[in-house]
Amino acid sequence: MSINTISAAAGPQNAPQRQLIADNFDTFLKLLTTQLRNQNPLEPLDTNQFTQQLVEFSAVEQAVKSNDLLSKIVSANTANASSTAIGYIGKVVEAAGTLTSLKAGNANWTYAMNQESPEASVTIRNASGAIVFTELTQLESGTNTYSWDGTTSSGGTAPEGTYSISINAKDENGDNISVSTSVTGTVTGVEFDGAEPVLIVGTARVTLSSVKSVVAAQTS
Repeated sequence: MSINTISAAAGPQNAPQRQLIADNFDTFLKLLTTQLRNQNPLEPLDTNQFTQQLVEFSAVEQAVKSNDLLSKIVSANTANASSTAIGYIGKVVEAAGTLTSLKAGNANWTYAMNQESPEASVTIRNASGAIVFTELTQLESGTNTYSWDGTTSSGGTAPEGTYSISINAKDENGDNISVSTSVTGTVTGVEFDGAEPVLIVGTARVTLSSVKSVVAAQTS
């Protein structure tokens, strides 16, 4: 007797699947008992086959229990992450990334690099990916802030919204310098639509795992 028909029970688990395994196992034991009672004494049944099938049933049952345990662990971790994310509301966070908000003529990014760049190209794009501002400038080493007042390269004023920055920095020999960027702002909300919570910082959105630091917001 083969048990291949129930091997799928090792996949995503629920109560009906566990019941299916139990029903198949009970049926198997009844068939085994009946065959043993009615076997030909001169041609006894091969007990090795029955033993192997018992082992297979046990393996499937263990897979069911393991997947159930993993599901519980994932659920617990998700609940913890959600609780942590909610605790960020009203606090100022710094998160790795390139997106920030332009509001009241002010947008700020934090950048860090290990050496000074006498020639760095800064490009700012809007939410659609269109370039709105570029400049060549000198950037200092260490952790610093790059501020933009919303003035576009054409001399206009960019509307409030979400903007991204890219920095191409070179040293005095023309070699590229590694630059990391992050954004800072007050968390006003949390979204739970994806695989991990997303913090709403102004009009920008940052994942919980990208948060580098968090401090209490200043009150007047």
